[in-house]
Amino acid sequence: MSIINDEQICLKGDKENEDIYANIMQNSGCQGKISVWKMEFDSEEHAYQRYNEYAKEVGFSIRKQWKNEDRFSGVISSRRFVFNGKYRVIDFESNHNHELVDKSCVHMLPSQRIITDVQAIEIKLADNSGIPPKLAHELMSRQVGGRENLGFAKQDHKNYLRTKRKRDLQQGEVGGLLNYFLSQVSENPSFFFRVQLDVEDQITNIFRADAKMIFDYGIYGDVVFFDTTYQTIKECRPFGAFVGVNHHYQLVVFGASLLYDETSQSFEWLFHTFFECMSGKKPKTIFTDQDPAMAKAISLVMLETYHRLCLWHIYQNALKNLNHLFKSQKTFNADFRSCIYDGEYEEEFISAWENMLEKYDLQENEWLQDLFKVQKKWAMVYGRNTFSAGKKSTQLSESFNSLLKDYLKSDLDIVQFFKHFQRAVDDVRYNEVCANYDMSQKIPTLKVNVPLLRHARDIYTGAVFTMFQDEFENHILKVLNEMKIKLMIPEQFILKRWTKNARVGTVLDIHECEVQSDLKLEM
Repeated sequence: MSIINDEQICLKGDKENEDIYANIMQNSGCQGKISVWKMEFDSEEHAYQRYNEYAKEVGFSIRKQWKNEDRFSGVISSRRFVFNGKYRVIDFESNHNHELVDKSCVHMLPSQRIITDVQAIEIKLADNSGIPPKLAHELMSRQVGGRENLGFAKQDHKNYLRTKRKRDLQQGEVGGLLNYFLSQVSENPSFFFRVQLDVEDQITNIFRADAKMIFDYGIYGDVVFFDTTYQTIKECRPFGAFVGVNHHYQLVVFGASLLYDETSQSFEWLFHTFFECMSGKKPKTIFTDQDPAMAKAISLVMLETYHRLCLWHIYQNALKNLNHLFKSQKTFNADFRSCIYDGEYEEEFISAWENMLEKYDLQENEWLQDLFKVQKKWAMVYGRNTFSAGKKSTQLSESFNSLLKDYLKSDLDIVQFFKHFQRAVDDVRYNEVCANYDMSQKIPTLKVNVPLLRHARDIYTGAVFTMFQDEFENHILKVLNEMKIKLMIPEQFILKRWTKNARVGTVLDIHECEVQSDLKLEM
């Protein structure tokens, strides 16, 4: 078929196929009468699309073959791309000198394999959700009743993703990451990120926190858990997540980082950046593993924060360094645990420690000597004096690291990593949504129907009330009865972070603007 940007028209072809073409054109919104040679198009591309629909109906493929244009002005006059007028059919040939394919194979023809804008969005959403291209293609095919109705082949699906990733890589690692972060800022101005570059403009350290993380830290940031035991992406960089405990006693995420290394300088940069993001607010307690570089940075950046070491990590290290004693001495395990957990006063702890060293001839053991130097960071006799949300280890960090493994693959680039990291965060947040729903629909059962417990049930979330009621049963809170406090919990003993109204209030970002956790949800 030939078209010209002119009022002169000409068309050849048999009547039957002309009628097919005319019907397609009319149903496609083409201007003009039903007669094929009277048809007009807004552009060459418009004519091409309509003719391709006809080709699909009959069973052949088309392509653009020639054009005439003025070599000086660049104006195209036939086939003919001048965007200041209508295009008319001047020649139409319905006889073909090649085989026409069966209807079931039409979707394989090159000109029919087109990914629409809507389908492109679906492909990107599936990729961002971690759905493999093969499965995504199958699901999209089922949605439209089969592969023949989808409009493109499985290879086109893969090629689209490959082209998209190549285009992203053309920006370079820095450019791609900055574009991704800036797109997040455009969606919510409270989104915060920092990227540290080396002298060669290569990314070294990265930190990011979205608006909800900043809001959550404003409420639950009194206790923070941080650990870098998870190695990520193909460069095997240490990944560090700042996490905490919400009012349902669930995991909540405050921020995430990728580090070039685990030196004290990297940790100093990270902690300073984290507190910049959180408007300078520092936690009462931070739990970490026994990393010395991290400990040095904490001592410099968090002077007023109580640094506690994860007891689970300490116990695992004890199993490595004192394995022979755990195996050969039946009482050693109990004695070692007693030093960690028991004792109400410092003198009791020191006495138990010295007795253990003497009993098992460990006075010269270097690992125990180093451990004792930081006893205030791990022995519970010291830990009871500072609020720690009832936690003794970085177990929350461990559970989040375990969750990440379901979403991350070793070959992800940095941008893909942070996109899939967000999927894991969304999963964590949905747990809170479920807990909020349960809180609105269910009332915890009272084991003892007394005014004090009824008051606690009214103000605390279900998870926290359950712990409160257990403590009441174990005689710890019975002291309130002795103090003649029987009707209500005194206001000074109620921490808002554990109540049903924990989220009531505002949090400001670094711009001193009120943080809106989810602008889309608000709208």
